Amino acid sequence: MQSEGGKGDHYVVHGQKVFISTAQVANKIMLLTRTTPIEECKGTEGLSLFYCDPDRSRVEVREIEKMGRKCVDTNQLFIDGLRIPVQDRVGDEGKGFRTSCTG
Repeated sequence: MQSEGGKGDHYVVHGQKVFISTAQVANKIMLLTRTTPIEECKGTEGLSLFYCDPDRSRVEVREIEKMGRKCVDTNQLFIDGLRIPVQDRVGDEGKGFRTSCTG
């Protein structure tokens, strides 16, 4: 998943996420996405964490068929141009992995 970076008051995210539980009924989603080009950072730097609304016109949810454990749905998310307001970022830009591990 990759962001086009902060465009003033929002980010624009493209990509996909796999093995998400109950995404088809989610009112909010937590995304860890690259906001700094990988060439400009090392390790887990350059990832930002967002808690945002899943705009259904920009986020497609597909169910993953499973052989067992069908009591909880498992999904894939396909994100195409999701606009995320800067205020939906959790923690500092580029420090999202650390934030997700330490809170």
